[in-house]
Amino acid sequence: MVMSFNKLRKIEQNTVLLPELSLTVQKGDIIAVQCENEYIGRLFTLLNHPEHIQQEAIALPEGGFQNVYLFQQTDGLYKRLNVKQMLLFWCKLYRHQAD
Repeated sequence: MVMSFNKLRKIEQNTVLLPELSLTVQKGDIIAVQCENEYIGRLFTLLNHPEHIQQEAIALPEGGFQNVYLFQQTDGLYKRLNVKQMLLFWCKLYRHQAD
């Protein structure tokens, strides 16, 4: 095991800032966590400051994150667009015809 989250979560004043996450990553695994943009931002904030995480909620390899690569993709979603509008936007942007 390289890294493990055991019911990692963040709650402040009865507000869920990060819903519960349990995950074990083995050496060589490539994983993706898909969730709301706000949640993933809070997860990365926590991971960048592991001293703020309860010790039993996370297990890191020796040396911390030095041997773990974290990639945060910002995909430029526009919340004001619905699904159809978003698809049409990307099709137009990349000059792709779709039915």
